[in-house]
Amino acid sequence: IFVAMLATGSDGNVISSSRIRLGQIDRKGTSYIDLFKKQEVFTAPETVRELLREPIGEMVTGPESDLQLAAKAVLTRMNEIQPSIVITVGDIVTHTVQKEGFEPDISIIDNRNRRKDIENITHNAVFTHGPIENKAATISNKAVQKYYEIIPDVIKKKQHHQIVINGEEDILGLAAILLAP
Repeated sequence: IFVAMLATGSDGNVISSSRIRLGQIDRKGTSYIDLFKKQEVFTAPETVRELLREPIGEMVTGPESDLQLAAKAVLTRMNEIQPSIVITVGDIVTHTVQKEGFEPDISIIDNRNRRKDIENITHNAVFTHGPIENKAATISNKAVQKYYEIIPDVIKKKQHHQIVINGEEDILGLAAILLAP
């Protein structure tokens, strides 16, 4: 009989496939949520803000006059790759895919577009959280904690959640990417 010690992650807990699937750790055992627990607000330096003006990942484009065209392309791509969870960041993105009959697992919105209030946009999430404070060019601990807290419900119970931000939701997408299962 060979007894092997279980490997532990950066948070001191055992590395397991279920924790990896829930986005609690990566395959090496790094707990990214711990990064966000260290301070209340992360502010993006100006140099990083410039970098964030460029798209991250696969970009689906379409004319602004026909957002549904881009939404259809996104939904086609999602059918191809079958993601375990879909997160939308931004009111227009969320609303556009909803108009195509798709409900994101998690939507992060601020009820604004281009710094102006939006009227008559409905979000069909089963659970709505917030508003949670998050200023422009920041990632607030409270917003990240709420996102992290709802991931197990989204995965295990297939519930749709919406996080409403008071302020700006744009770079919360970075935390969503980092903590996504």
